[in-house]
Amino acid sequence: MIRKAEYNDNTRLFTFGTPMKQPLGLPVCSSLRIRGGYGAESDEKAVRPYTPIFQNNKGEFTLLMKIYPGGKVSEWMDSLEIGSKVQFAHREADLKLSYPFSASGSKQIRRSSITMLAVGTGITPMYQAMEAIMDNEDDFTEVVLLYGNHSVEDILLKDELEDMVERSEGRFKVVHIVGSRNTESIEGWDGEVGWVDQERIMKYAFPSKEVTKVFVCGIDALYETMCGPRKVNGVPDYTVKKGTVLYDLGYTDGQVYKF
Repeated sequence: MIRKAEYNDNTRLFTFGTPMKQPLGLPVCSSLRIRGGYGAESDEKAVRPYTPIFQNNKGEFTLLMKIYPGGKVSEWMDSLEIGSKVQFAHREADLKLSYPFSASGSKQIRRSSITMLAVGTGITPMYQAMEAIMDNEDDFTEVVLLYGNHSVEDILLKDELEDMVERSEGRFKVVHIVGSRNTESIEGWDGEVGWVDQERIMKYAFPSKEVTKVFVCGIDALYETMCGPRKVNGVPDYTVKKGTVLYDLGYTDGQVYKF
């Protein structure tokens, strides 16, 4: 670890350097697995995936990590000193779909769209995807991001997202949804209140009948409600489960990607 900074009261920025300063070279939206946590024996250590929000050609990359009370990996990371070494790994399964977000790797068609559903730190692969689209002047993909957080203070990368919306010339839209399923109002907040749910998807998302994709990333409850779990019996599940919100709205297996 070469740098560590506070993002807000419960979120940190951790910057690491690779051995010999070799570029990390991860494709867009790829995650890294951290192996660590409290426990003296190796089999007591946990493995958690995190998507870098930044990487450069000098072998540096940055993780945006929420510190959860009792979090085996997050609290451990927060306890480390500058200069500490951390084990990372990347596997093929950690890349769900990379830029230009075509299963065949073909060039994006001019009229395509992506609906992004994110909660909490699930914003990180979405942010990478939006950056990649923005950085390519020949990419005309339209994006709607529905981003849920418990409080206004919990919103991550808010300024960066607003900047991208301003530069997108109308192609990007970010909808912040703050609160929980039982929240009816928040003092001083005039945006959407509640949770990422069917009502908001029907209101803001690109319809399933269009040439479109849906990216999902967040807590387990988001997957269970929207599309079904990421894994079944330890095996990645790429299907949209019957009875979930996206299934009921007509989205198919080939349109929905679980990050």
